[in-house]
Amino acid sequence: MTTLGDAYVAYGVSNTATLAAEAGKPGRGDDEAYLPVALATCRAAVELQHVVAQFNASEIAAELLEPSGKSLVKVRVAVHTGGAHGCVLGGSTRLKYEFVGEAIRVAEKVQEMCPKGSASVSEATLARLGPAGQEILKTGHGAVDDLQMTVLPALVEGLRSFVM
Repeated sequence: MTTLGDAYVAYGVSNTATLAAEAGKPGRGDDEAYLPVALATCRAAVELQHVVAQFNASEIAAELLEPSGKSLVKVRVAVHTGGAHGCVLGGSTRLKYEFVGEAIRVAEKVQEMCPKGSASVSEATLARLGPAGQEILKTGHGAVDDLQMTVLPALVEGLRSFVM
């Protein structure tokens, strides 16, 4: 976990060869190997939204937020899968282990475009999930026909994300 501006970023690392061997299916494709990790991540994103909603409706939130005039807690969550590279960044006084790569930039953009208080998934990850992804969308947002689509800026031209 790391921070990016005012955002917390969590990375899930999976070795597709290890996942395939553990499942007893050596030689299966990367998409199939990513499925359990991507599915669990999407479910966690939807569950986080439910937990935040429960907190906002609680007496504790009313006691903490209303007297100070603060607004309800809103969390944006973005899910994207893809390859990244780990590296050490920094100089002689401060070193930081970080992940870099196109998948990281796409995840950042999906999060930026996601409405506050929502979770979103990139089109690439949704495609990897197949029918299981459609079920996640139904539990998070409602009927699949009611999806809100966000077109991302030029950095990832043509890539779409869906609100869960």
